[in-house]
Amino acid sequence: MKSIVVLGMHRSATSLVSQGLSRAMPPVHMGNQGFFGKGIGEDGNSANDQGFWEDIRYVQLNNALLEAAGGSWHDPPSKKAILSLSPLWDDNIKKLVQDSENEAESYGCKFWGWKDPRTVLTFPLYKPFLKNLHVVSIFRGMDDVVNSLLESSGDDPKKSKEEWEVVYKKYNSRLLSIVKDYT
Repeated sequence: MKSIVVLGMHRSATSLVSQGLSRAMPPVHMGNQGFFGKGIGEDGNSANDQGFWEDIRYVQLNNALLEAAGGSWHDPPSKKAILSLSPLWDDNIKKLVQDSENEAESYGCKFWGWKDPRTVLTFPLYKPFLKNLHVVSIFRGMDDVVNSLLESSGDDPKKSKEEWEVVYKKYNSRLLSIVKDYT
């Protein structure tokens, strides 16, 4: 069984990649519980016509982790704050990963994974529980991401272009450090 995690900043085409992986042959089981595959996001908006391709369980766990670390997806906590959560959250993370692997196996899939942009921030907590890990890293230009965030923010906190650029840089800095670990 291979674990595939799609990582990238919000509005960076991670949904497109996840959709493609789930429809590939052989398919990657990307989850099936509370799945945001129909264009409706966690906040009820429809900012992604083709769907978000996110398993709600990962979104909820990542939101809880970020909050426990003193931040949110749009106000990323420090890596140190996230790492400090490890002893308290390991059982939750391990169970979710195991449940996801079991689901994939029950469908006869040899590959399983998930996509949630927040995982760029929380990835160090998941990594110890992932077997045969493959990371798919998505980078999109800052102007394109920031303009898309400004356009689609809807219920999300309104931020200026400069504030979104700071968030973008934090995500991509963390993503580059993850990629560096694999090269």
